Amino acid sequence: MDPHAISRVLQGILTGIGFLGAGVILRNPTGHVTGLTTAATVWLCAVLGVTCGLGYWSVLVIAAGLSVLVLALGGPIEYLAERLLKRKEYKRNDSNA
Repeated sequence: MDPHAISRVLQGILTGIGFLGAGVILRNPTGHVTGLTTAATVWLCAVLGVTCGLGYWSVLVIAAGLSVLVLALGGPIEYLAERLLKRKEYKRNDSNA
């Protein structure tokens, strides 16, 4: 196998997935950004596909298991962290000024 050929194939895959991931990310006029998790998941699927194509099955199984774990538990952990770490905002009473 020619290592240069593998390098060119990987370069093409990464370029294509980069464009797809960038097209998924959106920002509205207020500055709220959406689609980051979807773009990251597209990258992850591409990397798992390349790993599968190269025949690294043990790495593929471990990476896929960890990915499913992070995607399944990421939302609840984020929600819990926001609730625990959210600081109370005190409203200033300007009516007496």
